[in-house]
Amino acid sequence: MTYVNRASVMGIGVTFIVTSLVAVALRFAMRVRNKMGLGVDDWLSLAAMILVLAACSVFVAGSATATFGTHSPDIGMAIYTYENPKQELQKKLEYAFYALMVPGMAFLKLSVLFFYRRIFKISRIFTVCFWILTVTTVLWGISFFIAWLARCGDHPDNGYISLETLTTKCINSFYVLVTQSVFDVAVDIGILVLPIPFILQLETATRQKFAVLAVMLVGSLSMGCGIARMVIVAWILGTPLLTEAKLAGLPSSDFMGIVSLMVFWGMLELGVGMIAICLPTLRPLLKGANVQYMMYSLRSLISLNGGAGREGSRSDGSFRKESEDSEQGRAIEKHFEYSVTSTTSIAS
Repeated sequence: MTYVNRASVMGIGVTFIVTSLVAVALRFAMRVRNKMGLGVDDWLSLAAMILVLAACSVFVAGSATATFGTHSPDIGMAIYTYENPKQELQKKLEYAFYALMVPGMAFLKLSVLFFYRRIFKISRIFTVCFWILTVTTVLWGISFFIAWLARCGDHPDNGYISLETLTTKCINSFYVLVTQSVFDVAVDIGILVLPIPFILQLETATRQKFAVLAVMLVGSLSMGCGIARMVIVAWILGTPLLTEAKLAGLPSSDFMGIVSLMVFWGMLELGVGMIAICLPTLRPLLKGANVQYMMYSLRSLISLNGGAGREGSRSDGSFRKESEDSEQGRAIEKHFEYSVTSTTSIAS
């Protein structure tokens, strides 16, 4: 696949460095400007940004050193025992990239979950689901982080020398990457569908439900990259070594090209995810809307329909009272129309 080359690697890496810094800086600025207070989701997004920036730096270094976005020599089966300084450097950069990518993705997922929790405080069922997904995400991040770091035990150099030493002297890191990508998408799907049942139960106009869904589900923008990465990783690493002429459009002996392809899609998932988790706060800024009012509207609408005996209704009684005013209701409806339009334009 020729789209993974040194120029595209450098361009993607630099782009995500800039967009990640801008997205998180604006997110914090909007929270402070509107006196909303910084929540757990905001601090998690900051932690994610630090890891994303580090991963981007590794990605850019790969382009600068001609290790990411390049190809192995066409030597056929001899690639299995082939040793080369650039191939060794690429494996070291790949090792560093995945060591940053896994916890980075975990922080991105946790930021989305705690953003949901900031909005939804109306159901014990939601709270149970929230904690299940939160614990699953933490365990997912820790387990695969440790598995990747410890893949070659006390001799990490075995993972860099050649394909032979990697496959004979280390645990099957191929299966680690495949399993990680599958669990990554599975957790993403769980996070994506978490708010849907609670939103659909709201006793309000259909278009308002879709407006809330549009704001909540912007994380699906990065899930597409995750699915693409899962398919590519499973296709490449699920095929017995050097048994096919081509894999994902590359010669199966193009070891450096294959590594570049998998890392490229991992970088896309990280970078797009970093932007996606900030979109609910950034989009109103771009259109001149007030983020505090958007959050107020979401919580007011949900609290109004949540029932008097629920936790959110008790804690947000003032919101419910103000939402009952017809003029305020019309303003909320108008605002949600804006949210649907603006968020749909992002997805398209």
